[in-house]
Amino acid sequence: MAKKFDIEEVKKSIIKSLHKNRYYNKRHTPIKNVCKRLPKIPCKYIKKAIKELKNENIIKIKPTYMMQTSI
Repeated sequence: MAKKFDIEEVKKSIIKSLHKNRYYNKRHTPIKNVCKRLPKIPCKYIKKAIKELKNENIIKIKPTYMMQTSI
């Protein structure tokens, strides 16, 4: 049985994780590391929430080495 994830709860988890690890201003992390940091939430929901957070101008996404994106 597939578990449904509320997108707002996923957003809160992402923001909480980034805040806990002090990813502010010039410090950043690849999106795949955010997926690893939240193992109970499937990565496709995390990527969707990150996209929405970017559209709301809460986080910024920038390209990094080897075409990875980071927050």
